[in-house]
Amino acid sequence: MAREIDLVETVDQIERVAELARQIWLKHYSPIVGRDQVEYMLQKFQSSTAIAEQINNGYEYYLISARPGFVGYMALVHEAERNRLNLSKLYILEEKRGGGYGTALLCRAMERGKQLGLEKITLRVNKHNKNSINWYKERGFVYAESSKKSIGSGYYMDDYIMQLSL
Repeated sequence: MAREIDLVETVDQIERVAELARQIWLKHYSPIVGRDQVEYMLQKFQSSTAIAEQINNGYEYYLISARPGFVGYMALVHEAERNRLNLSKLYILEEKRGGGYGTALLCRAMERGKQLGLEKITLRVNKHNKNSINWYKERGFVYAESSKKSIGSGYYMDDYIMQLSL
C-alpha cells in the first residue's frame, strides 16, 4: 500500500490533523485518563489553533496518507539546546495500526534527526499506555526517566520519557 508523508503547511492540513487527533485520542486515551482530560488536552494541545501556534513555534507536523485518505500524523520539535529531536506526537487510526504507517513516520523522524545532526530522539508516553510503550521498545527506545507534569485544570501527564540513539 502506497504511503505518502506530507509536511503540514496549510490551514486545511492543520484542520485535518485536529480531526484525526480528536478521532484517535477520544478512542485511545479515554480509557487511560478519562474523557474529561482527553477533551481538555485536545483543546489545549490539538485544536487547529494550538497546532498552528505550535507550527509557528518550530514544530513540524506530518500527515501520512494511504489512499483514499489520511491515516495518522506526527509532530517533531528540534530541541537544539539538548541536541535532540522530540517526537511530540505519533498517532495512527486504530483500524490502520499494524500496517507500517507508524514505522514509516518513525523512519521519517529518524531521517530528520540525522539531517539535523542530532544524537537522539526523545518522547513522552503515558505510563499506562502499555501497547505504545511496547511498540517503542520494539523499535529500540529505552526508558530515560519518569515524569509527572501538571497541564492545568488539575490534570497531569504521568509519563515515561523514552529515547532512541541515532
